[in-house]
Amino acid sequence: MTIRQFDRVEGRKNESTASGSTESPRTGSPFLLLFFLLFTGYWGVTATTVAVDPLDLYDWGRSPTLLRDYNRHNLEYLAAAASRAPVDTLLIGGSPSATFTSARLERYLPETKRAFNFSMSGVRPLDRAIMTDLVLKNSPARHILLTFDWIYAMPAEQMRGGFPAYLYDNNWLNDLRVVSPTVLRLLLGVVRGQPLALENWDYLSQEELDDRKFERTQTEVNYERIKAAVIAQRDIIGLPSSKKCKDFSALNTQLLPFAQEISRQGRQLDVLIPPYSLAMYGVWENSPTRNELLDDRILSNLLEMRRCLVMGVEGLENVRVFAFDNETWMTGDLANFRDPAHLRNDEKLIEYILEAISAGRHVLTAENIGEYLAALRNNVLTHDPYNSRLGGHARH
Repeated sequence: MTIRQFDRVEGRKNESTASGSTESPRTGSPFLLLFFLLFTGYWGVTATTVAVDPLDLYDWGRSPTLLRDYNRHNLEYLAAAASRAPVDTLLIGGSPSATFTSARLERYLPETKRAFNFSMSGVRPLDRAIMTDLVLKNSPARHILLTFDWIYAMPAEQMRGGFPAYLYDNNWLNDLRVVSPTVLRLLLGVVRGQPLALENWDYLSQEELDDRKFERTQTEVNYERIKAAVIAQRDIIGLPSSKKCKDFSALNTQLLPFAQEISRQGRQLDVLIPPYSLAMYGVWENSPTRNELLDDRILSNLLEMRRCLVMGVEGLENVRVFAFDNETWMTGDLANFRDPAHLRNDEKLIEYILEAISAGRHVLTAENIGEYLAALRNNVLTHDPYNSRLGGHARH
């Protein structure tokens, strides 16, 4: 082969190689560019979210503005912000206390100048414990109201479905999960100077629905259903519980340590047992779902748990337990409830409870807990469902 021929062959090889080298980037670069844009975009949004901190998770930045009161269904992203709220009274509760609005807390608790109600629907022991831990760490409130719901009869590890626990732990890697459509919408609102809320997160949007639900329950059909459930369970509802104080893990590992720490800090803790209707125990005993959650013997289990609570906080300074179950004008009349487990949105009922708390009435102690439990058991076992709004019983 001559030098000229060799050069021609090598030239074709070089052209082929050059052609191949230019085709690969053209086919690969759009995907690399897309990946680069997505990667940098995600980290940019994450960094912005962490820096602005719309959920008030960190100690830096400006705290977001909170609504006066929230819909009880939309609080899972607000635990940190609520725990840092500049208030003197903070209510931590579930759906039964959602109607204790901040304005009502301020009106009927004279020592309260600014209040906030963090009452979340569907609460479970573990997400309640996350909130109380945040309160111990962050809250300036000197008066804490805590509802002692039936949830404390559940295992301590139970958590509300969808609750973003990863936002509130100490693992910084979990903070990278903060970016979500909901949080991004909240971020945009906070940047624009709006309160930390989305559409229909305000309390009034749920209040109207609850009021309509209450009206729908005031019927003969609903009354007869409740009456039938109570009658069906009358022979077994009073059977004794096999549970002892050691069996209530959420009470022992979450609530009692919280009460001890609040007392040590010199703050006031008032534990409120929500007033359920006397008919509720029969209705729930007749419900397979409730039996599964509370291990049968619902009345006896809840009464034993309340005894364990009262004995557990005995001797703690600034810790009180309140109960209103034996006010039968309230708990024996279904006209006062939107369903058997939830008081209706009624100003006089809420006024009575909050004014009693302020005056120190209806306090359970080691001395009177036995009398209270015996009276409540008797009231439940002898109760005939009653509804004053329906002329005593029912209406068509």
